[in-house]
Parts: sequence; structure tokens; C-alpha cells
Amino acid sequence: MAAALAGPSRGRPPHTHVAVLCTLAVIVLGLWLISPRFGIEGPSLIDDWASLHRAPLAVDALLELEYIGGSPPEVDSSARYRPAFTAVWNSLQWRTFGAPGDLTGPNVWNALRLVLFVLGLAAIPLAVLAGPLRREREPGRFKLALATAPPALVLCTPALPVDFARFGPQEPLLLGGMGAGGLLLLTATARAIGGARPAGARVLVPALSGYLLWLLGVYFKEASICFLVLAPFLLLFLNRRWREGGLIDRPLWCYRQMQVALALMVAPIVHVLAVVARIANKGTTAYGTEVASGVEGFRNAFEGQWDLMTTSLGTSMWRTLALALPLAILLTAAFRRRVPWLSIGFALTAWAVLVFQGLGGATATRYYIPVIALFAVSAVLVAIESPTPVALVALIASLVFMVDNAGVGHDVADNWADRERAENGLVAAVASLNPARCPVYQSGLDIERETALPILVEVAGPRGPCSRRFDATLAQAPVARTVTGPLAAACSAPGWRPIRRVHTVVLFGCARLEGGGPPRDRRIIVD
Repeated sequence: MAAALAGPSRGRPPHTHVAVLCTLAVIVLGLWLISPRFGIEGPSLIDDWASLHRAPLAVDALLELEYIGGSPPEVDSSARYRPAFTAVWNSLQWRTFGAPGDLTGPNVWNALRLVLFVLGLAAIPLAVLAGPLRREREPGRFKLALATAPPALVLCTPALPVDFARFGPQEPLLLGGMGAGGLLLLTATARAIGGARPAGARVLVPALSGYLLWLLGVYFKEASICFLVLAPFLLLFLNRRWREGGLIDRPLWCYRQMQVALALMVAPIVHVLAVVARIANKGTTAYGTEVASGVEGFRNAFEGQWDLMTTSLGTSMWRTLALALPLAILLTAAFRRRVPWLSIGFALTAWAVLVFQGLGGATATRYYIPVIALFAVSAVLVAIESPTPVALVALIASLVFMVDNAGVGHDVADNWADRERAENGLVAAVASLNPARCPVYQSGLDIERETALPILVEVAGPRGPCSRRFDATLAQAPVARTVTGPLAAACSAPGWRPIRRVHTVVLFGCARLEGGGPPRDRRIIVD
């Protein structure tokens, strides 16, 4: 993909093995950080249940073109638009290789998601380095190693390994699909402009594969519309770089091949933008809050994300980097005596994504993944355009950050995996009560777990005979020693008796139900 941002190359770039080895090292690092994930044996009560349950419905809706104007209500919130996630990715993840009963398939797809994230992010500065710099004839080893730093820095941010370990977050594939797909499309465009022979294999293969990845990324999450901020800066950069490389002799946007590529890239983003605008006009976000509008709304969205960044991510490094970037870009411009269009574009897009993610009125660690990833790419592009000593300092600082935080991130992921295994134990315990045949009730669970439990019990396979000691059983959370309210009145004396504790839930048994038993909406129904 070197031609994508660099223009025509002159033979094999030097020190290619350094870039390959460093990229592989980042992938191995990422897999180690999420490795606690591989000890979890069942789907999560958070997000996974919905993904596996709705995937077939989402595929049908996609094939029947019901996704064109928005999300069908049976597969996603009307305030969300992510068909590539709900239909395509969730079907691959939860309906292949024995899933959902066996997590081998989801783990394989999750590892591939991480690999695509690393490749899509690292390839951008590597592609820039593949072209000639003004004062250096070839990139040094330090700069090639530094080019692979953006995905490593994101992965080592203390709070984020959990988001890469979880199956639900869409941000890694948003970036990986658009990054790798966009570079492949631009590679095909550069070859087409350069009159590549044979045109079929060298142009069509990267064009088709790149466009599929591009569509996957664009339709994976609504934040993809922020690419429109980057687009003009990318064009300005490519126009200068390809002209200097001898690929073009007139403005880039005059070439029919570039016009076609831009139309293909922008068209799905405009579609997503139209759907997002329609959603915003409804006035309510997916979290039930009022859609932000006007200057005050955007300011609140920014402050909500910015103020919680350090606390959410577990490090102040990213706020410091974001504030330092403008000065670094100015210094680079003065040193190179040219405007660093690409660095400016990535930095401004990061700010745009930060605000966009805050418009929903909620904050989550995964929302920061594209923000800090774009800041990291911008910073690395600045560093590799700087003198080699500056790049070396940036590389050392990156390594120090990774060493300081990788272990912390792995421990956070390990603690999360322990909680997931405990919740898997809850599913297994309820499945052993066989709610498909026996009266089993639930109380006190949050709305998501309350909805998820019957679905995951069905996946686990309800089993076992009905209890001879009790007419009914009850799973109650948070942990409590007694049952109160209408549920208590539904059981004759001596009332509900605790059987055992599983995670944050206590299982109770009722020897004899009274007056028809507890309310039916409390019963766990498994088909």
C-alpha cells in the first residue's frame, strides 16, 4: 500500500523488515493484552446476548433493503445506524465456527479485528514514509519503528484492553476498515493514474478488497461521517506528494480516476450522514437523552468527553498530547517549510470525533479509541517529518509509555475476565434449574441482564429435573438474604429459602407457591 500516500516507489523501500517486525510485535502485544478473553467460555450478559440474538434478523433486514433509511426496530435502536455491525459482523462472529455455544469462532474474529486495527493504523505513517522526504532520501529504522507506534499506544492505554477484548465495541473495526480500505483504494487509484500493467490484477484487486473494507468501516458506526473533516487535507497532501513523485502533472482532482475514487468513498458517508441527520431530527438519542443542538449543545458534548478523558483512560498522556500537537505541527511546518496537511487533517478529525461521540450524552472508554488513535497518527506523522533525533525521542517516549502501562492494561482485562466468568457461572446455575420446564423467576437484575439471561440460558441449554423440594426458584440480585414485596407474598410460610449464592445473585427456593405464584413478568421464559 506504499503507493497510496507516497506515490510511485523506486524499488523495495529500505529496512522493510523493521516495519514488518515491529508491526508483528504490536499484533503480538495486542493479543497478549486481550489474552484473558480466551479463558471465558460463554457470551457476555452485556452486549453479546443482543448481538447473537439479533444477527439473523439483521441479515434478513439487510438483504431485504430495510436498512436504507435507518435501523429496523427489531434489530437495533431507531437512534443508531450501524448495519455492518449488526448484520454482517455479528453474523460472522456469532453464527460461524460453532458459535454461540462455542466461543472459538468469536475469539478468532476478535483476533482478526485486532489485526485489522493494527494494520489499518500503522499502514498510514508507513505509507507516508515510503515516499521521499524533502531532506532525507530514505527513512531510517527509528522512523519505521515509530510509524507502528499508534496502534501500540492505543492498545497499551490502561482502560482500553478490555474494549479490545470485548466482542461488542465497534470502534476498532471502524478504524481498521476505513484505514486499510482507504489505503487500498488509494493504492488502486495511484496505479490506475500511473497506467499500471496489467491493469486488471494490479488495480481491480486492491480496489475491490479496499472498497469492501471501506464499506465495512463506514457502516460500522455513525462516527465514520467525521472522515469528511479529513478528506480535503488528504487531497491536499496527495496532490503535493504525487506531483513531487512524478505521478501527476496537473491538479489531482482533475484526474478521472481520482474523481471515481472520491465518489466511491464519499457516497456511503453521505448516506450515513443523511440517516444520522434524520435520527437527530427525532430529538432523542439512543440513551434516552435530548439530542444536543446549537453552540451550547456542542460545547457540552466537548466538555463531557474532554473532562472525563484522563479519568476514563487511566492516563493523562492523551490530553497532554492533544494540547501539544498544535505547537508540534507549527514547528514541523517551519522546519519543513511546508504545511503538514495530513497531520493537521488527522488532528482536526480527532477533535471532530471527540465532539461527535459526546453528542449522545454518554461517556464510555471505547468512545475514545478513534479519538486517541487519530491524535496518535497525527503526532507520529509530525515526528517522522522531524529530524531523526526528534523521532528517536518520540520512539523512546512511546516505548516508555508502553512498558509502564501494558501490565496495568493486562491486569484490568484480567479482572474483567474474572467478572465475565462469574456471570457465565450465573447463566450455568440458572440453566441447571431448567426454566424451560420448571418455574424459575428473577428479581433485582438491571434491565440488560434481565433481558439477556433467558437468551443466554437458552444458548447454554436448560437442563436438569425440576426440584422436588421447591415449587419454584428465584434468582435475586443484588445480593440479599431475604425476599420482599410481591415476590415474598407469593410464597407460603416459611417463605423463600436461600439455596446458594452465585456471583452477585442469591438463588432462593419456595416450597409452596400461593395464589398463582409470583407475577408472570418475573418468570424466566426459555423456548
